Amino acid sequence: MTNMKKLDLIGRIKRTIQTKIRHRALHDMTTGDPMRFYVNPEKYLRMVYASCYGRYPDFKHPQDMNQQLMVLSLEAYKDPMQRKLRVQCADKALAREYVKSKGLDNILIPSYGVFDSFDEIDFDKLPNQFVIQTNFGCGHIWICKDKKSEDIEKWRKQFAEWMAMEHFGLMTGEWQYGEIPHKQVVTKYLDSLGAISVNDYKFQCFNGKVYGCLVAYDRVPLKHIVQFDHYDIDWNLTDGIRPAWHPNRRAIPKPNCYEQMLDIACKLSAGFPYCRVDLYEVEGKVLFGELTFTPQANLMNYYTDEILVDMLKFYKGMK
Repeated sequence: MTNMKKLDLIGRIKRTIQTKIRHRALHDMTTGDPMRFYVNPEKYLRMVYASCYGRYPDFKHPQDMNQQLMVLSLEAYKDPMQRKLRVQCADKALAREYVKSKGLDNILIPSYGVFDSFDEIDFDKLPNQFVIQTNFGCGHIWICKDKKSEDIEKWRKQFAEWMAMEHFGLMTGEWQYGEIPHKQVVTKYLDSLGAISVNDYKFQCFNGKVYGCLVAYDRVPLKHIVQFDHYDIDWNLTDGIRPAWHPNRRAIPKPNCYEQMLDIACKLSAGFPYCRVDLYEVEGKVLFGELTFTPQANLMNYYTDEILVDMLKFYKGMK
């Protein structure tokens, strides 16, 4: 057997093993009790990682940033003070109080209130355009562009389903979302402030220092369609995103408020080993989106392997 054939055979055996590991991990995650996370958090996160990559992570000596994020998640889970703060900042309602505590009230999107249930919302008092989202989920959002033409009863049923998700986040090991009391947050519709297309600037931060910015653009929320690109701190477009995540790639202009965004990201992420700070720019004004500690369930597979390793090196340099 030639060396080429041997390498091909080894590659096929490796891919077969990875596929079996991935399928087994996915099966165990989707068929078991989500509360299993609390029994053995480390074992559960190892399974989450394997469900994506077909191999198990090295938590003693993390090999990339995804593995390191899982280690940080375990550390925060076990530390009462870190745990409480992470839950607060992951809560889309309470995160606003955290932003205020940093003296950044001016970047908060105007709010029409926080409610325990859909029935508490008085739609007669809301403007024609608004946004309602759960305080704990991802994609649980109603972007209302014309209240008069909307079927409110349809949305009442949809929010009832979302609010009934008792163990949200646990299946993917994102324990902080499972500890948030469910509420609904009603805010101003961004396009009503003059934006034509609102880009989401996601600053990757480590101990108050910015590594770079993941830009989410051309988003269609309810269809879960989005394109990603990654820019370094000097706003140079990198090749850090896998091509499948930007089929219609286009360069995103540097935000006019970019330096201010960097300053805000540093302030909000200070004290956290890792925190992604999401910001918008609307009519020359910076607005706060959210704080995230477990992006893509700690499986940022939109990034290339090279950038995940480089991000880990940056984190280690910030420790």
